Amino acid sequence: MAKLIIIGAGGFGREVLEWALDQQAESSVWKVIGFLDSNPHALNHFDCDLPILGSPESFAPSPSHLFVCAIGNPAVRLRIAEMLSALGAAFTNVIHPSAYVSRRCRIGVGCIICPGAIISANATLGNHVVLNMHGTVAHDSVLAHGATLACHADVTGAAVLERGAMLGSHASVMPRVRVGTFGMVGAGSVAYKDVPPHTTVVGVPARPVPSDKHSRL
Repeated sequence: MAKLIIIGAGGFGREVLEWALDQQAESSVWKVIGFLDSNPHALNHFDCDLPILGSPESFAPSPSHLFVCAIGNPAVRLRIAEMLSALGAAFTNVIHPSAYVSRRCRIGVGCIICPGAIISANATLGNHVVLNMHGTVAHDSVLAHGATLACHADVTGAAVLERGAMLGSHASVMPRVRVGTFGMVGAGSVAYKDVPPHTTVVGVPARPVPSDKHSRL
């Protein structure tokens, strides 16, 4: 049986452990054995019976290992996942049993699909995509590598999230709207128009954050 290692032992990593154990109980395709984290004390004072096995930068993957990267920041998640992939690491998907995943969607590797999330017909997800609790991806949408939805975020029909794009909690992207590379739709905001790359938008309708404020986000 393969051994699953979760990269990142912070709050999201500990949540992903719960989702992975739920999936493990249903499918038994792998066994979770621990975490990778650059902070060896990340689990101190938390109720967790699995160890930190080392740091992502120094760990040597073996053929018996599978990985998933539970780091919230899309840029950091992609950097670490791609670094380990170059060393031969194999990534798998953690998909909670309560999520709905259409039989007609396409999903890459290293994705995390949390409880209550929905992926609808003919949606496409790249590698290392995160859909947090109750995030929804509608028909024909495309989420590129590292795209991230916080809890209750909503990607509507045929919308596109480019590499590393992120939606905050309860944010929405309207049909056929594109969020550019590492763009960000803030919590509670609604994007009715395309979001340029590396731009944060907030509000209803969402508008770009002034550059002086963006630098402090």
